[in-house]
Amino acid sequence: MSESASVTPSVPAKSTSGSVDGTASTRQPAATAEATPVGLSSTATHRSGSAPSATAAALVPLLARSCPEGVGGYGGSYQVNLDDEEAVGLGGVELIRAAMRKAARQLGWKVTTIGMIGTRHGTMVVVQDVREVPDEHNAVLTDAMNDRMRAALHKVWGDAGPAPVQRGSVALMTQEFRAAVAQAGP
Repeated sequence: MSESASVTPSVPAKSTSGSVDGTASTRQPAATAEATPVGLSSTATHRSGSAPSATAAALVPLLARSCPEGVGGYGGSYQVNLDDEEAVGLGGVELIRAAMRKAARQLGWKVTTIGMIGTRHGTMVVVQDVREVPDEHNAVLTDAMNDRMRAALHKVWGDAGPAPVQRGSVALMTQEFRAAVAQAGP
């Protein structure tokens, strides 16, 4: 099987699925994908079965909890920020993305993933459900997104008073991810 790699800076790349996934495309093994230049994301095509099944299975409940309550499992997203060395120790950004993608698909999500190495937060990996939301869940999902935005703005602006309660901060998701991966084992 012939494998090739290409990296294009700062322009959305059209994936083989027809969606715009990120700023760089790679079609290579995860170990080589770690070489994506600093600040770029990548998308990878993995052979069937290459995503770590145990890790993906451990991530399914975490991704399910990221969905706002009352929206039937729609609108979930999950982000982890790891030290670059920690991400490499877990198999690299592409392997982490593959596990997150596999877990999301087990929940029936249509996904977009982002993996960025060398950000000011280290390695950032994100998976997001991009399915069309049925009309009966739109109002609840919109309210949940507005609540998240209010909580983020409260934090940025430093408004007086208690911050709105916010499920699933990135710091919490990262700690949950570390615990799930450790429990899943190598």
